[in-house]
Order: sequence, then structure tokens, then C-alpha cells
Amino acid sequence: MFRIWFVFVCFAFSLSLFSQDNSKLGEKEIRSSQRVRFINRSSARAGEEVRGTNEKVGSGLADILKKEPDKTHTQGGISITRIVPEGKKFGADVFAISEDSDYGHVNSIQRILAGFVKSNFGYDDKNSEILATYILYYNAIHRKDKSYIGRKYSNSVIKFVNPNSIGISRRYSEWPGKTQILIPLVEDVLGKDVHTDELEDEVNKELDKKKEGQSEKDKFGDLQNEKNRKELEEVKRRKEENQNKQKEISDREVKTDKELQELNKDPVKNKTQIAEKKKEKEQIQKEKESAQKEEQKLKEKEKEVVKKTKRGRIIRRILLLLLPTLQVPLNPILRVIRVIVNPEVIPVTRSRRRS
Repeated sequence: MFRIWFVFVCFAFSLSLFSQDNSKLGEKEIRSSQRVRFINRSSARAGEEVRGTNEKVGSGLADILKKEPDKTHTQGGISITRIVPEGKKFGADVFAISEDSDYGHVNSIQRILAGFVKSNFGYDDKNSEILATYILYYNAIHRKDKSYIGRKYSNSVIKFVNPNSIGISRRYSEWPGKTQILIPLVEDVLGKDVHTDELEDEVNKELDKKKEGQSEKDKFGDLQNEKNRKELEEVKRRKEENQNKQKEISDREVKTDKELQELNKDPVKNKTQIAEKKKEKEQIQKEKESAQKEEQKLKEKEKEVVKKTKRGRIIRRILLLLLPTLQVPLNPILRVIRVIVNPEVIPVTRSRRRS
């Protein structure tokens, strides 16, 4: 209760400071700004055929990667290589733009990434698009940033990338043969996924400096909220499966023990069967331990997602109560609240997107 009260006090103090900031942008200006700017060959809009081709390249790469995840695959002048996470270090899906490619607009790359994310990780159209945008921003921000990649990513990723090609240039003429777009990957009990917290934290930090991209941040926050909800549903389903599995293992264990007891009444005659039953019991024990470990991981994952969800709710409630009548920059206030509510965790957002 003290922490919530402290949030309100700090929040009120923040408002008095932020309201004096003459450099703040109006909401319309923020939402129409270009955020991370790319220099393209032309500003002409792509036709439906080009858009469809871009999306097919992305989804095609995803489909091939699912079948053969240990190989590098190429389509439409783009290659994809998957490097799995190692411990707490990120893995990556690495997109390289080939030297003979002819992409001249960042929207083409964005559509390829969106098609890939949708097919590979199961995000819907809206969330695939905002995720692709954040992946591009993230890679533009960390262009040639070898030290950052070294801190965050696995040794396998570090060995694979070319320091001069890390990320994506903001100028289209520097893309061919000099681009390695990294999609950060994490793996937990629910499987592999894009590390959306990493993208959100790094990109929002940059957008906040420029007082830009509020629309993107809103959309990405919605994505995070939806992802948390789906993950909780999946954890619940997996926990039920796990409980059923442990019951089935327990029943088999009881049955095997009874059979062993019976066989041990004549150990000489039943020597072979006893040996087989003991092996069966060893296998049951391994399955039991594996199921218990999975149960523990599911509990940890549930705790992690619930923590993020609760933090998001607290932030939203405070904003709903205090912001409607105030004309102040939103992002610095959000940062203050987030740190006070939970100083250990990466900031959360709300989300939606354009093509």
C-alpha cells in the first residue's frame, strides 16, 4: 500500500516538472513523426503484387526453416539462419540481405519480416507488423554495435555475425551484402519465441529520447498484453496436461511395484521378468523426474507472466485515474511509475500497427 501511495506522490511531483517542459511535442505531431528514419530509393507506394511477393518471401523462409532449422535458407535475395539461445544469452534468427538483391525501400524489408514472424511464431497480422517494425528499429539502433551484441547474445551468434554487417543501415544503398538483421530469440518451457521485452526496452528507449513513436509504443504495448494473456492460457493448459501426465506415471509406478512384489515371491524362477520390471521402473522414475521439472518450469513461467501483467495493470490504472485532464508528456511519467512499481523489470507497453 505504501508503494502505491509513493507512486502517486512521485507521479504528482513529476507532473509539476513535466508541465514546465516547453520542448514537448503535441499528440498529433508525435503520432505523425517518422521515428527511426530510413533513406529509401523512392517514396512511391508499392503495388499489391510487390507487397504480396514480399510477404511470401517471409512466410516461405519461415516454412523452410521449420522443416530444416539447422540450415541456412535463401529466398528472394534474403537468407535466414537460426542460432538457438545458450543459457541466459539470446539466440537469433539472422536475416542477411544478399549482395545482388535490389531492395530499395524499408517497407519491403518490413513486409518480409512480418511474413516471417507471422508464419514462424504464430502472431496475427496486426502484431506481426508492429513486431517487424520494432525489429527494424532495433537493428537500426544497434547497427555495427559489436559490444552490445557481445553482452546480450550467445557466443554462437557473436561468431556468426560480421561486425561490419550487424543490424541494418538507415540508407538503402548500404543494404546489399552488408546487412544482418537480428531477431532476438529466447527459449523457455513454452518453446522458442521473439524476445519482445528486449525489443520493447531498446526501441522505446530510443523513441523516448526523440519524443517520438507514441503510436508504435501503444501498439507494441497491446502486443505485449495480448502475448501475456495467451502465455497464461498456454501455461494453464500445460499445467493441466502435466498433472494428468504425473497421475498416469504414478499409476504405472504403483502397478509396476505390485508386479515386482509378486515376481519377487519366486526370484529364481522370475529372474528375467524381475530384471525387465526393474528397467521399466527406472524408466518410469526418469519420466517422473522430467514431469516434475516441467511442472517447476511452468510455475516459474506463470509467476513471471503474472508479475508483468500485474505491473501493466497498476500502470494503466494510475494513468486512467490521473491523466485524462492533463496535458503533459506521457513517456517520462511512464518511466517513473514503472521503476517505482517494479524496479527490477524491463518496462512494459501497449500495442497496435500499420503496414
